[in-house]
Order: sequence, then C-alpha cells, then structure tokens
Amino acid sequence: MSSLIVDEDRLFWARTHVGEFLATFIFTFALFGNVLNNGTSPASAAIGPMACGFAAYAAVFCFGGHFNPAVTGAAILTRKLAPLPGAIYLAVQLAASFAACALATALFPGSGHADSLLLQPHPEASLAAAFAMELVLTFILVLVVFRAAIGIHVRPRLISPACVETASLASEDEACFQARLADAQHKKHHAGLVIGLTIAFLCCLGGGVSGGAFNPLRVTAPAFLARDFHNLWLYWAADLAGGAAAGTLHLYLYED
Repeated sequence: MSSLIVDEDRLFWARTHVGEFLATFIFTFALFGNVLNNGTSPASAAIGPMACGFAAYAAVFCFGGHFNPAVTGAAILTRKLAPLPGAIYLAVQLAASFAACALATALFPGSGHADSLLLQPHPEASLAAAFAMELVLTFILVLVVFRAAIGIHVRPRLISPACVETASLASEDEACFQARLADAQHKKHHAGLVIGLTIAFLCCLGGGVSGGAFNPLRVTAPAFLARDFHNLWLYWAADLAGGAAAGTLHLYLYED
C-alpha cells in the first residue's frame, strides 16, 4: 500500500513538472516569437501585450503552473511549495525558456542569434529606477496570481461581515471559511483570464524604464545564448524581491 502511495506521488510530481515545462515553453515562446516577429514596430506595441496575455491565459487554462521564478520564489517563501520541488520548478522553467528561445531564434528568418531578444533598461533610466519598476510590476503580478490561484487553499485571516451575519456563534469561523473557500474556488475558474489580462496590461508599462520583463525568464535565456550578461542581475534581484513582497503581503493580509 505504501509503495502504491509513493508511486502515485511520483506520478503526480512527474505530471506537474511536465505541465510546468509546457506552460513555461508556451508562454516564453510567445514572448520571444512576438519580439522576433514584430520587433519594435508600432504593431508590436499593440499586438505584444495581447499576445502575451493570451499565451498566459492558454498556459494557465491548460496546465496551470507558475512559469515565472518570481511566483515560485514567493510560493517557497510562504511555504506553499517545499524547497526541493521549488528548485525543480525553477530548473524546469529555465530548461523550457532556453528551449523556447533556441527554437524561436532558429525558426524566424534572420534571427539566428539571441541578440535581438536581449532586454536592457532604457539608456536614460537609472539602474535604481529600472530596479524599482521591475519590483513594482512583479509585485502586482505575483499578488494577482496569489489572489487568483495560489493563496486560496488556506483559512482566511479576515472575516467578512456577511459571514458573521449568516453564521451561528458556534460555527461562525468554519462557516466563514467554507464560504470564502467556495468563493475562492469560483475565482480559480477565472484565474487564467485574470492572470492573462494582468500580464497584458503590465506589458504596456515599464518598457520605457526597465524594458518591462517582470519575469527573469524573459532575459535569462537570451543573455546566455548571446553571452551578454549585462544587468541580468537586476532582473533576477528586482523580480524575486517583488514576488517575495507580494507573497508576504498576501500571507499577512489574507492568511493565518
């Protein structure tokens, strides 16, 4: 019986990691493909956010997943994901983003190198401004992800007045929890749309300051393939810090 449980657990994590790889590959391929296909043309300003948002919607709808180290880091920090599975998540995300970057540069004509995918802060923006912009954008994204999908399987810290009115004194806490859990499960059905729309509007921000990555995977694979690591640290540090701040705030406001 114990061996059966172990086998089922391994199968669960194997499927989870495959799903994470596919979700990350789809999303990052859309990111890289949009840049290579549209470049810096005026059409890219309109099509890019829409393409990234739809790609995120499709990835979440089909596979769930994090497909962002900032989300994974926040999940580890708030103990929603154990360190070892979290490390595997990060490895899978990096592998998928490298595969997507390599395939995109191989497929699109005239893009046999990753230089065109490099992301850097605006020349007139200071590193402090770029760091702050990345932190804020990632904070918004991770907070939305937690509220829409990750942070819903917990007893809420806050009790709404509606729950207090409808529950008896003896079962008030449990009734409130069940009501909030049912509401959260309903929200989760729309998580893909909410996250996709959030990514779409975030893509319209920050480009003139930090380049608007809010996901270290956007910059890591191109940096390694092009062997240009200039300011790579900024995106990892700012995005992970923004994710950690969002996860911590969610933990404080909404969870026991």
